Amino acid sequence: INSIPFALPQGEYSDPNNGRRDLELGIIRFVGDPGKTIENDSIRMVRAARFVNELGFRLEPTSASAIEQHASRISNVSKERIGKEVEKILVSEHPSNAFRILDELKLLDKLFPALSRMKGLPQGRNHDKDAFEHVMAVTDGLPAIRHLRWAGLLHDIGKPLTFESNESGIHFFGHESVGARIAQEILTDYKVPNVTAASIVKLIEMHLRPLGYNSDWADGAVKRLVSDDGEFLDDLLILSRADVLAQAPSVIA
Repeated sequence: INSIPFALPQGEYSDPNNGRRDLELGIIRFVGDPGKTIENDSIRMVRAARFVNELGFRLEPTSASAIEQHASRISNVSKERIGKEVEKILVSEHPSNAFRILDELKLLDKLFPALSRMKGLPQGRNHDKDAFEHVMAVTDGLPAIRHLRWAGLLHDIGKPLTFESNESGIHFFGHESVGARIAQEILTDYKVPNVTAASIVKLIEMHLRPLGYNSDWADGAVKRLVSDDGEFLDDLLILSRADVLAQAPSVIA
């Protein structure tokens, strides 16, 4: 679909790869031999998942198989290029769809191993989703703003390393501080600008604070929350609201 030349000044199309047919059928397909196409530029694997999500198309089976087979080649692509594709995914209407596609194509554990480890991780009585599906719901539930979507994606990234289960239930003590450290490493790796990364890490570090609020809080406790969070308060409340709405329906009620 990206290989339909348009000649100027004649104003004529040529379509050597049947791209218009794939447009009509809603198909994403690599041009030529999929393995060779991926070898020439492996970022196309991530871009394919992004196009499927953004356009609502489906990935042609031979192309999907080629991505699974060559998924390890993503390590040959610069982190900065991958980061730009990830950010385009994050500001799409439903980023969770793209991350699930990346998982199906064996790319998620190459791009975000810490996120991949959240699959199947239980969260206890307040949740009806595992940790991975929870962060997917939170990310979808946030405004399509880059730093907020990054914060939603990574806000619980510390849970696999802090998981505890005992007679009192499931706990993730300190996951917000552990997650902030992991998030900083991920954001640095993907060349997210320092100022943006700092705001994302701050939101992750503080994301539990508003959830602890109740009517017993004294005025001083509320003032401390406002003072500690300062310029991040509005974004923090938006993130916390999405976090709550992604929990079990009984908790929201």
